[in-house]
Amino acid sequence: MNDLMTIIEWWVVPILLFYYLLFLLFFTPPENANELIKVSSKYGKSAGFVILAFFIISRKSSQDVFSFQIPSYQFEYFSTFAATLIGFLLFFSFRKFQETRLMGLISFILTSAVTITIYCYFFINETRSTIVFWALGITLGNMLKKMTFPEVDTVK
Repeated sequence: MNDLMTIIEWWVVPILLFYYLLFLLFFTPPENANELIKVSSKYGKSAGFVILAFFIISRKSSQDVFSFQIPSYQFEYFSTFAATLIGFLLFFSFRKFQETRLMGLISFILTSAVTITIYCYFFINETRSTIVFWALGITLGNMLKKMTFPEVDTVK
């Protein structure tokens, strides 16, 4: 069982987190979006990285250290359910916002959230267990949305 946990903790979850970051950086907004939306999104992404820098600087006294230790934890029902619901709603509404100027704000929020989550996952051992359930829950919500509403993701 420990080998399975190692695979999930050091392969599955980081791959999911980096997948979301890469999706935000390279595939939002769509190529056919208005130029103003593209500019807004570009600066929103950059501002998200500035927020990551502020977050890391604010933790200077915490002396965060990379840790390979797998925390022991119980299944978090509430976190998993909440993350699944949020993932479903987030990805369901994501396509609607990609065609508006709100894309810059959404890019800002999502980029800062994902980059801070990645930092916390690798450097703050106490939060790793919660991040596991949130990352898997959001991914589950995304997959459930794609399963129940496949027409939302069709290319126009």
